[in-house]
Amino acid sequence: MRALLFLVLFLAFGLSVSVAQDPWQDDLKYYAGSVLLSAPEGYRTVAAPMKGAKVVATTEGPARVEVAALVETGGERFYLTEASFRGMAELGAAGVWITAGGTEVLPALPRLLKRGVGEDPDSGENVTIEAYEEIVELQPESRWPGTIVEQPDRWFPAALLAVGEDAEGRTTVDFQLFTHTDAATSGYPFSEPSYNELTSGKAGARVRLYSRPDRVNVRLLIAGPSPVLPLMSPGLVYLAAFSKGELVRLSIGGDAWTESAPVSRLGAPVFKNEGKLVFGFAATEFTRDGAVTPIRVLPDRIAGADYTQYQLISDMGAPFDEYSPPEFQGNWTLEIERDLTTTLLAPLYDGRGAPGMLELEGLSLDPAPAAANPDNITEEQFAAFRDFIPPKTDATVFGEGWKSILEHKLGEIPAAQRVPETEGAGF
Repeated sequence: MRALLFLVLFLAFGLSVSVAQDPWQDDLKYYAGSVLLSAPEGYRTVAAPMKGAKVVATTEGPARVEVAALVETGGERFYLTEASFRGMAELGAAGVWITAGGTEVLPALPRLLKRGVGEDPDSGENVTIEAYEEIVELQPESRWPGTIVEQPDRWFPAALLAVGEDAEGRTTVDFQLFTHTDAATSGYPFSEPSYNELTSGKAGARVRLYSRPDRVNVRLLIAGPSPVLPLMSPGLVYLAAFSKGELVRLSIGGDAWTESAPVSRLGAPVFKNEGKLVFGFAATEFTRDGAVTPIRVLPDRIAGADYTQYQLISDMGAPFDEYSPPEFQGNWTLEIERDLTTTLLAPLYDGRGAPGMLELEGLSLDPAPAAANPDNITEEQFAAFRDFIPPKTDATVFGEGWKSILEHKLGEIPAAQRVPETEGAGF
């Protein structure tokens, strides 16, 4: 979503042409995500990002505000607020700019590991890359159910090691976490280059962030019976989402998988209509080469990965065409939320490609500290699991009456499993 908003503003501001609508637009630089700016002495809100602009309001310090972009002119920085960034993209609203006259404080950058030349996955060209490392503090235990968190702040591949029960009758789920080797830089003041920097060849280095958890093992405690418990199968690898150090979501499948954070993938689904649609998948696991485990899920919600149009989802399945090949059906994604509900995401994409990872040769990180858990898997086991593609899901494993999406259309999506429809971006 952040990339989409950036593209909308990029086009709207005319940054793809040599002449901007306003002088400052050629120097506008966007942050990779919202950044929390602290202003101990307060800040001024101004009508435009330039010296002498009309002062609209004054905010006394100390104050904090989320910002999304900046323009530097005459030695002074002017910041576009995060709320304004969204309003400009979605509603065409005027920009809200602030300046603290140089007294502002931005979050510190993570530790720089190395600066060198590597390959850009989009262009194939050699570019300058700066590799940074952050250490993320996590809670050793998280308790579910809880309130859904819409925007987690960190993600790590999490190998599910064991399921048990504690003295209070709660289900215990033990995970081993791995480093996210190309994490999102949201929250840090890393900015995209401006139009002037791009056209002058002074765009600066590409940033790569190694995000490492401060602990190898975490435990999830689930109170009471829940339909998500059968999904907690040892051998699976989930993408574990954290918010303020707590585990808040688990995702598995094609849209959760990346080169930098590989997780279990799902084979093209089989399905059955029992008043609600039930799905079966063959999920890849790390226990041995080529191993899969069958998982059955009755999702609370069925939606699309990038947008939701139920006619398109209902029409998924055989026969296929060049716009929706059968290979797409291996990209379904399952999300398990902290409130113990599930969302199954169909492969509806806004034209985005598979994510690539900046290649930087010669960079080595010390391994994460060993944990006192003899059941932890090795980095070699995790690496071997990374590239395994699941086979076709076997419908007979789940019993009678199941159909494969590789042979049948999915059909009508029950109203009880629907969410509000959304429009695709059209790119």
